[in-house]
Amino acid sequence: MDFARVLVVAIVLFAALLLIFGGELEFEPDPEEDPERYRFRPIDKTISDFFVGSIMETDYRHMVLSAKPFELSFEERTEILGELDEADVRRGFLRNEPHYLEFNLTGEEVERVRSLAVDFDVAETNQLNTLRMLFNDEKFYEGYADAGRSYSRDLDLELLEKRNFLEITAGSSGWRFWAPTVYVLGDIEVTGDVIERQEKSFEFELDEDQAQNFEMGRLVLRPDRFVPNEPLFIEVNGQRVYGQRTEMPDRRSLWIEFEDVAVNEGKNEIRMFTEEGGLYSFDRATMVVFWESLEEKRPVRYIDVSRSEYRRLPGEITFTVDGVEGYPEHLTLKLTTADDEERELMIERPLVEGERITIDVTRDDLDVGENRLEFVVGGEGGYYLSDFKVSF
Repeated sequence: MDFARVLVVAIVLFAALLLIFGGELEFEPDPEEDPERYRFRPIDKTISDFFVGSIMETDYRHMVLSAKPFELSFEERTEILGELDEADVRRGFLRNEPHYLEFNLTGEEVERVRSLAVDFDVAETNQLNTLRMLFNDEKFYEGYADAGRSYSRDLDLELLEKRNFLEITAGSSGWRFWAPTVYVLGDIEVTGDVIERQEKSFEFELDEDQAQNFEMGRLVLRPDRFVPNEPLFIEVNGQRVYGQRTEMPDRRSLWIEFEDVAVNEGKNEIRMFTEEGGLYSFDRATMVVFWESLEEKRPVRYIDVSRSEYRRLPGEITFTVDGVEGYPEHLTLKLTTADDEERELMIERPLVEGERITIDVTRDDLDVGENRLEFVVGGEGGYYLSDFKVSF
């Protein structure tokens, strides 16, 4: 008899607990209660807040620019700016045969020349008069050059221009009209000590989406040795993105980021260089490209319905609208029942931030077992949702 009373009391208490707690069902039970059940689908660990719709998210890609060491510096070396293999110069009463050498330079090449000279060999001469040389109309040599000798004469660097002329002539033999002054020269060279810039260029390619939605590029340079007497310059598609004296970084890599740069679909160029007195050597160069990509978020929630819960239907799906992004259209909840039948629950009006949404569900919408619920939003933008619950 006492056992019967205890049993009745236990049944009454159990019924009371069902009335208090059984009316509301959290849509994701504790996965540890039934680990085998979740073997074939991942469990969403952040189920409280989620976004549905289209949103721009940052994507990125790594690329190797150079896996080998390279150096940015200046090197001074002697270069031949203009030359003649031979010049047979004669001048007398009846003949005048000068020789000319013309050569052209760019403005940048002129700036890089640090000294200027003319070198020549004398193969033959009768020395009836002097040998004369002019550079851009300025005489820099006149004398009785000896056969079999080599000569070198420095020139004033200020004489150097983009377009240059070397004139070689001889003085007249005068009254010796039958014998002109003769100088046969060989290997005539105009030379200069030129600062040679050692720079580096890299190419990288972007597709249409990456180019149109470019956010930022990050150069990751592994330094070897720096002599920062002059700035390190970096250009992207001809646009300066960096230019300053740079000390060796404390960490293993030097990061240089650039944002407001016009990039192209297809090939793009990075140019790195320094000025005279600077030296920057690197072991490796890579780059990370960041761009915005339109992502469609269609989150899925699972509703597990027991037989007792199914008998208590109809019920409610509720959630809160925490925010509105852009211009989303109607929200559709696509239901796939445990029996693989498809249903659609649509909210045709725009959702408003802060409101609590309630959607009725019946036995026609759910089956006993695992029901799949997918959130879909049209238009441009979406909704931030939270506090999702299913109540029976």
